[in-house]
Amino acid sequence: MAIKRPDIYEHNNPNNAIVDSDGVRGGRRKVATLTDLYSLSNKIDQLKEDVTVVYVEAENNEYKLVDINNVSNSNGWISNELINDNEVVLDKTWSSSKINQLIETVQADLSIEDMYFNLIMDNKNNIG
Repeated sequence: MAIKRPDIYEHNNPNNAIVDSDGVRGGRRKVATLTDLYSLSNKIDQLKEDVTVVYVEAENNEYKLVDINNVSNSNGWISNELINDNEVVLDKTWSSSKINQLIETVQADLSIEDMYFNLIMDNKNNIG
């Protein structure tokens, strides 16, 4: 039998949040160290590949989960500082699968940019 619930949940205290993002699958979160980041493997149900982003205070940097099977090590995460102003800095310790994931991400971004460029050029040609 299904449990019926209201359409909108509200906290009794309007100044308090109804949900903490640490408990939402794919939600953003914050940890103190890289060790804490790799320890998130015990919360695997709350993580989502290519969605979960974690801010690591000791590194002053964010990491995105790119491989759910490698949450407990550096192969599972990509640092936001590795892509900076369209310049990609490769870490020599990366696995080939991590490098391929980065390449796919860059190619997807370029494909979107190409699509917009072509759309603009088509419109310009149609006007002129």
